Amino acid sequence: MLQGRGKVPPPVPRKKPKLEGVDSKSKEHNDSASNSVYHVPEEQLLACEDLLRLPILYDDIVLQCVHTRFEKGLFYTWAGPTLVAVNPCHHVDLLYTPHQIKHHHQQVESGVEGRSPHVYSVAGVAHHCLQHDIGLLNQAILVILALLYLGNIKFQPKEGGNTSWMINKDDKDSAEGLTIACQLLGLDEDHVTGTLTVHTINVISGGKVNVFHKPLERESQCAERRDALMQLLYQTLFLHIVNFINSKISVHRSMWSHFMGILDIYGFESFENNSLEQLCINYANERLQQAFILRYLATEHEAS
Repeated sequence: MLQGRGKVPPPVPRKKPKLEGVDSKSKEHNDSASNSVYHVPEEQLLACEDLLRLPILYDDIVLQCVHTRFEKGLFYTWAGPTLVAVNPCHHVDLLYTPHQIKHHHQQVESGVEGRSPHVYSVAGVAHHCLQHDIGLLNQAILVILALLYLGNIKFQPKEGGNTSWMINKDDKDSAEGLTIACQLLGLDEDHVTGTLTVHTINVISGGKVNVFHKPLERESQCAERRDALMQLLYQTLFLHIVNFINSKISVHRSMWSHFMGILDIYGFESFENNSLEQLCINYANERLQQAFILRYLATEHEAS
């Protein structure tokens, strides 16, 4: 976002400028003149794999480029680093084949500029970035596995009465759940057992801290501690992943190499019975998408 500046209009006009003062007799002549100025040859539209490379960035010419490529079976087009995909709504031969995977993988690995627009190219870049952060990915998988095993832990009363509870190691799934979860998390098994079944009380008296251990007296208390531990692990993992992603995509533009962004806009929907509310939702959706496209194309074109 630009700071310290007023509202800056996008350098990409919304529509072709209208010719004023045109009468019916000169309309045909002016139409021809207008087309000669703002017309982009079909061959150039068809060969344009990146919308930012269009000589004129009027929105109708952008749409014409996407439509022209679609009519010729080219369903993918770059818009800077973003891939524009048009659904053909039918099976397309040779679009998703092992040969295509290999081709786009080689383009990504070689670092060639002007990669062919395809969803495999986007996936290849994402996979290439993940390879550099495989350590984080492995750690996340280990934590998720540990959560699954922690959920298998069950409890049973200790011998001699049900005034205190312990982890049920007679149950195979419960015993394995405790052992494997501790191994995955690098924790001591006895320490985790005590955390789940014993309540620790710290009492400060005379400047000293006295520690008392009281076994839990109900199974529900043990289950609540197990669930709280799982929630804490999941929350910590989630926040760590969010912070990691933010650190990768929030750097200054001059430092960008490869990045992944997500634009989530509620979709256009049409039902058998459409209310005024649905009309407003669809209208707002179209306006949001138009505003985003205009601003995005303008920003990318200005930077390129």
